[in-house]
Amino acid sequence: IPGLDQDVRTRLSTIEQQAAETTAALRDSLRVLSAPPEQVALGVALREHCRAFSDRTTITAQVITLTELPTLPRSHIQALADAVREALLNVEKHARAHSVVISIFTLRGGVAVMVSDDGVGLGDGHTRDTGLGLASAFDRLARIGGSLAVAPNDDDGVTVQAWVPA
Repeated sequence: IPGLDQDVRTRLSTIEQQAAETTAALRDSLRVLSAPPEQVALGVALREHCRAFSDRTTITAQVITLTELPTLPRSHIQALADAVREALLNVEKHARAHSVVISIFTLRGGVAVMVSDDGVGLGDGHTRDTGLGLASAFDRLARIGGSLAVAPNDDDGVTVQAWVPA
């Protein structure tokens, strides 16, 4: 509109941007709501573990889904969710972290979940042997053709990566 005040133009531009962001969020929500339960079960389970962890510890934790995920069998979903729960328990007990990020994405014909913290790391002299909880998660994942890895990360913390075939 010719002659429109610059302050009004700025406000209208902000409103347009917010409307576009809201529309995109609504489309994503509708896509999730119309998806079969098997496609959203993993995300729901991981967000619940993340919420419970944050409630217990007051450590900031978030779940980020990086790619669209294939439908997984219930046993694969459960194995990944159990591995994430165990990794979060280890962060709670050992890491002295300030934040945790859980990333979910497709990888090598399957689905990977990474739990990364910014805590104190593995410590000097640490062998890559894991405690009973992660060892149990490793066994559950291996039984379905999956894997589990524990390694230091660039934030001086630890990353646990669990993977299952799709």
